[in-house]
Amino acid sequence: MKKLLFVVLILLFGVLMFAAGTLAPTSIKGKVEAAASHLPGLKPAVKAGKVSTPAAKPAADAASGIAEVQAEALNLPAPLPDKGDYALLAGQFSTLAPAQSLAASAGEARLVTTLLQAVEHDGTRWFMVAVGKYGDLDAARTARPAVARSLGLTNAPPVILLPAPSKKG
Repeated sequence: MKKLLFVVLILLFGVLMFAAGTLAPTSIKGKVEAAASHLPGLKPAVKAGKVSTPAAKPAADAASGIAEVQAEALNLPAPLPDKGDYALLAGQFSTLAPAQSLAASAGEARLVTTLLQAVEHDGTRWFMVAVGKYGDLDAARTARPAVARSLGLTNAPPVILLPAPSKKG
């Protein structure tokens, strides 16, 4: 009888949490999704209508002169290349100003930074701050704790593969 009561309580709890998530105001859902999008390893859910929409291309940000890359180009490929330009993703923002601020803080900590403008399939733009330029994956992984301490980050930043420089000519 106790097991049955326990199972019923767990099911009731699940139903209540589902109802709370479904009935939550849009303003709260947007804040939760924005907070969750900064967690490493989580990708935002694809929805028909977005709750949180970073600017498609703000005029001030578009004229920034930052190189634009496809967001998928920053993912680590499989198999990993022996050599490449690896970096640590210190921050990802929907506007340029906080990215520039983080890059300035990293510069004050004597860290080499690269500002990237990543574009997703739906046109969403992200301004990313990459720290360091490591010749191999092991060097980038080894630097993660030190970079996190230098920037005051609670978690070690993930490793990304910097895009190859664009060839103009």
